[in-house]
Amino acid sequence: MITITPSPVIVNASWFVTVSGLKPGSDSIVLGNGYNDGNWMFHEFFTADANGNIGVTPPVFEFQTINGQTLDPTGQHDFQVLHVNCNGQGVCTKSQVLCDQPYFVVAQ
Repeated sequence: MITITPSPVIVNASWFVTVSGLKPGSDSIVLGNGYNDGNWMFHEFFTADANGNIGVTPPVFEFQTINGQTLDPTGQHDFQVLHVNCNGQGVCTKSQVLCDQPYFVVAQ
């Protein structure tokens, strides 16, 4: 289960995500906010705690201008929790979506 607060997420404001129901100690978990995180948020692997939870503060949504084009972060996105299989050199060959949650981003 994924809980996102506040809901909806507000542009330029902090938000928090709690993932629960994972196997305690599960590792090689990656998170994606569905917009400005590249492939994985923070390019980091997460491990579920003893209760099967992960809590994280994702990057703040903001309007971005790239090559003269303004990207508008408002609207629906999909937060994903994935398990990846990687070799010891950081090359990941397979991922499995464990759960996902649609959510909305609104202007201030």
